[in-house]
Amino acid sequence: MIAWLRGNLFSSPLNSLLTALAVVGLVVSVPSLLSWFVLDADFAGTSRQDCSSGGACWVFIGVRLDQFVYGFYPAAERWRPNLVFLSFIVLLFTVSRPRLPGKRALALFALTAYPVLAGGLLVGGVAGLAPVPTSQWGGLMLTLIIAVVGIVGSLPIGILLALGRRSNLPVVRSVSIGFIELWRGVPLITVLFMASVMLPLFLPEGVNFDKLVRALIGVMLFEAAYMAEVVRGGLQAIPAGQYEAARALGLGYWRTIGLVILPQAHQGDSRHRGDDLGDHLLVDHAVNLLRLVTPLLLHLTLLDLDRLRLIAKLSRDFLPSKDAFFVLFIEV
Repeated sequence: MIAWLRGNLFSSPLNSLLTALAVVGLVVSVPSLLSWFVLDADFAGTSRQDCSSGGACWVFIGVRLDQFVYGFYPAAERWRPNLVFLSFIVLLFTVSRPRLPGKRALALFALTAYPVLAGGLLVGGVAGLAPVPTSQWGGLMLTLIIAVVGIVGSLPIGILLALGRRSNLPVVRSVSIGFIELWRGVPLITVLFMASVMLPLFLPEGVNFDKLVRALIGVMLFEAAYMAEVVRGGLQAIPAGQYEAARALGLGYWRTIGLVILPQAHQGDSRHRGDDLGDHLLVDHAVNLLRLVTPLLLHLTLLDLDRLRLIAKLSRDFLPSKDAFFVLFIEV
């Protein structure tokens, strides 16, 4: 233990000084933060008036927890997103089991029929279910929907783009490179803004489709460009001898890619692809949480500004006076 401390925290005068400053900072800040977060915090109540101790006001979290999870999805219909995500977890766990009988058929069901069934259950309007417009979707539910759709949709497109970028056909290679570099050079918030606000201006009069669908398409194409670079990195790690061995066995291009190259490339890029999926699913790191939630919150603002105004009005009782300018800005 002493050797580890000396080698990692006190290995030089500068490191010793930084360690001492860090310890002093923790001693000074932790008690006050703990007092504000827990000891002096208010947990019970229904409005801002119940937060009188001067600490954190967790009352707001308890009162608005349903909105954080479901947005404005009707309370009587929330069993539907619960059923969708529970079945998705069960399906994902089942498909990930090795040597499962009927695994291929189950995976085919998960990629084809299940999205249709889940979408019909969430949107409603069929089989006697009450319709719920996507303008009422929000919170963690909408975040997970965008994450899952972005992951599933971007992976096959990214694979095709990666193969196109390494193609010997000049037209295919040029189109793939142009698509990847264009989408990688545009911020995600710009893509969402274009999909939600600008795209309808370019459509013929009377032609329009759901804002959430436009945002999902934008997210898929944006992530496909990054996924293509991840897959291309795995393809570049494959030795040329693998291609030569496949040709010696008489395999064509697509069988070579599907049976020989992609399975090996998956081993090389799985770690980087896992990082990318973790960004979507909000499970890796707090930085990834901020990276994903911030553009999604801005996206929700673009989806329906009236919904943000309503949130501000509902939350007015919980906002201290110093935040009043935020409410006034939203209500303009």
